[in-house]
This record gives sequence, structure tokens and C-alpha cells, in this order.
Amino acid sequence: MDMLGSKQKNIDRALLWLGVSCTVLATLVGIAAAWRYATSSASLPSQRSVIVTSHVTSPAIDSANETPIPAWFRQFALNALLAPLIDDADQWTDVALDFMCDPSTRVLVDGNPLVSGSPVPTKAFSIRWDMNHCEPLGSNKPLSGGVDLLVSHDSSGLNAFVLPDRLQVHGPKGRSSLVGSFTARLSLVRSSFDQ
Repeated sequence: MDMLGSKQKNIDRALLWLGVSCTVLATLVGIAAAWRYATSSASLPSQRSVIVTSHVTSPAIDSANETPIPAWFRQFALNALLAPLIDDADQWTDVALDFMCDPSTRVLVDGNPLVSGSPVPTKAFSIRWDMNHCEPLGSNKPLSGGVDLLVSHDSSGLNAFVLPDRLQVHGPKGRSSLVGSFTARLSLVRSSFDQ
């Protein structure tokens, strides 16, 4: 009788673990489906003139010095880090990199080197900048270090979660380390001349 009882306990344990595993798997699949739904949308218009603006929804703080990250960087982050990489045909371009960054700068799209002329993804994507003296905000505010962008589309533009990684801005008042993260928006609006 004891042998049958221990077999039943083993079967009960196995069924319990199977049930828990299925519940965890179903939860993960649900989260992945929700993320995919939330970040997918229609592709950008194929012909456009770009009017670029950024909108910041949360501040970031330099925790080392307890001072705010410059508002101008948060406001214009996507003008500097995303807009120069996209041409009017919704393709990646590296033209801006040649004149605003030192040669050791690199840009990755979804973990792969940016390929000029390839289409910008129509679904959510990531961009990784590893900068060495880049000047997308002008020669008086060069950037060095890294920054990640997690980008998603909506009907009129791109939204990005910006994560600085050892990113430093060299300005007239010295050097600032940008620590923290924030969200920003890049509007891609058709000009009246295209209509």
C-alpha cells in the first residue's frame, strides 16, 4: 500500500509542476503579445517632408551631482539621435555620421550595424549609439559615450525610451554625465507642399 501511495504522491507532484509551468508560460506569452500589440502600428508615410519636434514626458537626474540633466538635451534628443539617421524615403542613412562624428562612432539597429539604404523597421526597434566626440547638437555640445533608444511607431511619428549609458555632454560650463532615462517623441508631419 505504501508503494502505491508514494507513486500517487509523485504523480501529484508532477501534475502540480506541470500546472505551474503552464501558468507561467501562458503569462509570458500574454505579456509578449501585449507588448507586440502595443508597439506595432502602421508604417510611416513613404513620401514626406519632416518637421521634427521632441516632447519629453519625464525628467532625468544626474545622480552623481544631484543636478538635473540639461532640459535642452531632453527636448532635442531625438532630433540629434534619431532624425539624422532617417532619410525622406524612410531608409537608414549614415550621411550625417560622416560630418558630425569621429570615425570610431558606431550605430547599431536591433543589434546589427546600421546599413545605409536599408528600410527603417515598421515595427518597434532599438538603436544603440557608441559615440566618440559626436556633434549632433552643434560643435559647442559634443557627446561621448553610449545611448540606447527603444523606438515604437504611431500614426504621426516615433516614440522613444532613451537610456543614456556613460553618455557625457561637453559644454561651455564643463562636462555633464547624463544618468537616468526619459521618453521623447519625434513628429514626422507631411508638409503642405506634398499634398
